[in-house]
Amino acid sequence: MYKLVLILKYLRRKLAPMFAALAVTLCTAMVIIVISVMGGFLELLRDSARQLTGDVIVTAHSLAGFPNYEGLIDELEALPEVSRATPIVRGYGLINLMDRTIPVEIEGIRPDEYGQVVNYRETLQWANGPDPDDDTAVPGEQSMRVPEYLQRPGWDEVPGAVLGIEVNPMHFRDAEGQYNPLNAAVGRPFTATVVPITQRGDFQEPRYQQLIVVNEFKSGLYDVDANRIFVSFETLQELLGMAPAEVWTQFDEWGEPVGEPTVRAGRATEVILRGADGVAVSELRSAAAEVVTRYLSENRNMPPLQAITWQQRHGALLAAVQNERGLVTFLFVIISMVAIVMVATTFYMIVLEKTRDIGVLRAIGASGPGIMGIFLGYGLAIGIVGSLVGFVLAYVIVTNLNEIQYALAERMGTAIAWAALVALATIVGAVLGSLIGKRRDTAFEAGLLGGIIGFVGTLVLAVVGFEWLHAGPLIDFNEQYGWRMWDPSLYFFDRIPDRVDPVDATAIVIGAIISSVAGALVPALLAARQDPIEALRYE
Repeated sequence: MYKLVLILKYLRRKLAPMFAALAVTLCTAMVIIVISVMGGFLELLRDSARQLTGDVIVTAHSLAGFPNYEGLIDELEALPEVSRATPIVRGYGLINLMDRTIPVEIEGIRPDEYGQVVNYRETLQWANGPDPDDDTAVPGEQSMRVPEYLQRPGWDEVPGAVLGIEVNPMHFRDAEGQYNPLNAAVGRPFTATVVPITQRGDFQEPRYQQLIVVNEFKSGLYDVDANRIFVSFETLQELLGMAPAEVWTQFDEWGEPVGEPTVRAGRATEVILRGADGVAVSELRSAAAEVVTRYLSENRNMPPLQAITWQQRHGALLAAVQNERGLVTFLFVIISMVAIVMVATTFYMIVLEKTRDIGVLRAIGASGPGIMGIFLGYGLAIGIVGSLVGFVLAYVIVTNLNEIQYALAERMGTAIAWAALVALATIVGAVLGSLIGKRRDTAFEAGLLGGIIGFVGTLVLAVVGFEWLHAGPLIDFNEQYGWRMWDPSLYFFDRIPDRVDPVDATAIVIGAIISSVAGALVPALLAARQDPIEALRYE
């Protein structure tokens, strides 16, 4: 019982432990904030990477593609682990848009099927379709055909295309990270040039195709949004010479085909899968890999295929960000060791200061482990108080990061001017009070009057001055002194992650408490080893 009484007494009456608790608070808050923000960016990146990838991809790792994909899709969709599957064709080429020649990745998709496998419709930038007045348009349904209001003479047979938002050279984001619809390329025709590749990998003559921009998409992954365009699966398949076709193997002496033609199977470069509800990606990949292996054994004309997960597709990017997060966390944990040193130093000073008290306690029967328990309990109390306050501080900051950024960007100049005016009002009040007080020869009245005038001026400015200054004469001042710690126009994510992971936060709080106890361990051992007689003689 005496241990608890002494711990509470030391906590209430000593200032040094408060500094130790403050060190624990700041270190805990710092690590939680860094982990939350870095972890939030990693989650945003993972979500963006998964948006248009599919849970599992069956691929030949070849632009020449593979035939018989329809049969493979039928067998894959028969699996209970698979919710939906769709083929895609991927190629590379050049587009001529707005008098600019841009290299792009061209992906042929079936919009309806594609939208059931990935979050394609959610990525379309202009949610109501190209026509802002068309409230009935459903994103995705119109994505590959030119709507009537965009039709021009001769465009009846021209297929549509959906551009990555950053492919359009006229798009620039504003300070809030938003795109201006007036700069959209919707309705603009452009020409795409591709080089077909045979199944054996031979290059053919370039082919050209006129297309119309019917929408733009934003996945959140810059490399995708700046380099990819979508066209219909059949359009790109035909353009790349991968569509089904009748071919002849026998010709007469004049070069005319002889006999019955054979049908050349169409080719796709990938088949992407969406897992059924509750099916893990690894489980889906294993099931798909078994089907692919069996299908290859039954179709000897197929090139080698491999089933990979979306994490494997974006492994290099995700691993890089994960490594950065781990490295930054490690560095901040090292920096946080200052809390242990702070606690150890504080407790060592307390042990020196309380040497005689320790001698008295030992003299009246307190054991060495009992003395040690007092200081370890003291360190535990400081760790609990400091880490919990640090968690609350970090939670408030992280969940309000975007609001804090907005205040710094939009009201920094106003805050500086307001603080200066408050200080000026206080000084003027003090001077006036001093002058009036001199006439009354009473210093107390002078100080009191100056304080009252300064307080009233501060109160008036606090109530009405800030908003008036912000809305009125200091707009330019704010633009000059406003500061953005995260500029959405430079980075692809337009918001700072503002979620605290409860698992990470709990681990950090527990680590801070353990660190605090560890910091108190050596001073506690020294206190426990104090000789009672020597301690009572200590001056």
